[in-house]
Amino acid sequence: MKRLLYLLAIVIITISCEQSQLLKSDAEVMQVKGIYIYVYATPKMEFDYLGNVKNNLGEQLNIATEGKKKFGDLLEGVISTGAQNADFRKVLDNMIKLTKQQYRDADGIVFPENLSQGWAIKFRDN
Repeated sequence: MKRLLYLLAIVIITISCEQSQLLKSDAEVMQVKGIYIYVYATPKMEFDYLGNVKNNLGEQLNIATEGKKKFGDLLEGVISTGAQNADFRKVLDNMIKLTKQQYRDADGIVFPENLSQGWAIKFRDN
């Protein structure tokens, strides 16, 4: 009987140790301004797709060059917009802002390919 209990204890310990091992893909997801951010990743929790969110570079260029007629002014607007797009945090903040405007119930954004387009998602209540 003692052997059976000892064997059962070893099996339980082995199973619990296997379940607690971390994988290289395990991570804590950051929440920025109330929105969970998934870059080249998807949540493990079930979610509903709310829609696409796009950060259109063409629109940014139009805004940056609006009212400018001289070539130097136009060039400055284009360069400043390119520099802003190179800044990860500014692009991310803009995408969060767009997501909150377009999908008020969104819990997160999934960026499957780049930061100029993502999916707004809402987690399911289990």
